[in-house]
Amino acid sequence: MTKHPHLQGISLTKLPHLQPRAGSAALATAAAGSMVAVASTLKHSLPQVLGQGVVQPVIITAQGSRHTSAVYAAYAQFAAGAIGGGTATYSTHWLDTIKVKMQASPTAYPNGMCCLKDTLKVEGVKGLYQGATPALVGHTCKAAIVFTCYGLCEEAVKNLMHDSYNELTVAQHATAGAMTGILASFILCPIELVKCRLQAVAPGGNISAQTRQSPLGIVRGVVVKEGVTGLYRGLTGIWTKEIPGSFIYFGSYETAKSFIRDLKNNKNLSPSEVFLCGVIAGICFCATHPIESVKTRVQIMPESRGFFRGFMHIMKTEGAQALCSGLRPQLLRSSMYSGIQFVTYEAVKGYFLGDVDNN
Repeated sequence: MTKHPHLQGISLTKLPHLQPRAGSAALATAAAGSMVAVASTLKHSLPQVLGQGVVQPVIITAQGSRHTSAVYAAYAQFAAGAIGGGTATYSTHWLDTIKVKMQASPTAYPNGMCCLKDTLKVEGVKGLYQGATPALVGHTCKAAIVFTCYGLCEEAVKNLMHDSYNELTVAQHATAGAMTGILASFILCPIELVKCRLQAVAPGGNISAQTRQSPLGIVRGVVVKEGVTGLYRGLTGIWTKEIPGSFIYFGSYETAKSFIRDLKNNKNLSPSEVFLCGVIAGICFCATHPIESVKTRVQIMPESRGFFRGFMHIMKTEGAQALCSGLRPQLLRSSMYSGIQFVTYEAVKGYFLGDVDNN
């Protein structure tokens, strides 16, 4: 097994001492701190379930060198990803709703504020959190799997490069991110389809308990009408978005971390610095927004067009401007989401692996 010098995170014990000057970063850190009890429970539950012999944080080789157990490292990535993804998803879901509504009906909303006012008028505050349950469950699972796969893909890249002991370069981190995007798409597609259909209510529409479908009702309706493959409508768009998007996302995050480390000549980053790196990654990820706009249309349209036909239809009938509808709320949401996710992720991961790396 290999060492994981790049997995040194932020200790949760330091979080209460963060000064409120960081604004959003302080909020993100507070959210991470609220998950201490959850992380503590997860940290001690796996060895009890599988046995101490199966999950050993540290493995000592015959030569006497100490290495982080691959099973324990994967479990730490899984728990940190789940908590980070869940915290970030619920904190920013209302912005995602505005973005989806603007993508679904680009001519109805001139800007995000109009969309927000219309949603509050017609549906109330609850309307901003339509689809929150499948999004929370889905993105928590997705983030857990994504970050677990990301750790495994990092190790795979190391093995391919025949260099298991040195830290990965930014390009290698980005490559591992692209590999992760392929796997994540299979899980994300059905979740995104349900979420988008819950969120994409027509502007000014009359919403009632009878017309509002539940997530399970949407899944049942899609399977009855289109079969199981109907849940994967828009998969091409998700692949088109997630593979380069994950390359950009993890690559820009590692680039920002590397820049700050070189600037301060210190490998350890504060929570506010991690939040800033996450914000940069989220903004860079918005380069995939036009692709997501097409994917959203494909998933909510009753007739099946496919990604490329949907793209050509939008370009022909509405023009390129429609592909950028909802970009402003997406920029705000993506930057906040990413910042919160990475602060929480690094904090929880550090809680799991900090004591291992320091031994």
